[in-house]
Amino acid sequence: MIDQALQQYGVQVNPTIIGSPESIKQAVLSGLGIAILSRHSCKHELATGELTVLDYNVTPIQRTFYTVAHSNTKEVQAFLSELEAYCRLWQVN
Repeated sequence: MIDQALQQYGVQVNPTIIGSPESIKQAVLSGLGIAILSRHSCKHELATGELTVLDYNVTPIQRTFYTVAHSNTKEVQAFLSELEAYCRLWQVN
């Protein structure tokens, strides 16, 4: 999905998959390329200027998330209700 979104700008991607966000950040900091990570996982590096954001205006990428719970308690139901409400804020109509 990301490759297709970037192709609209003529960006050709030669992907390498690395397991953890920390490993990905270290690879980028070592000059091995660019990466797509959440801002949250790069908060410190963005604040210190070690990493920067390349701001592409691309079509939003939609993903499906699933919830799994060990039990069906009131607390679990409350959490799922809040999660659903939050997700509705981001839905593209």
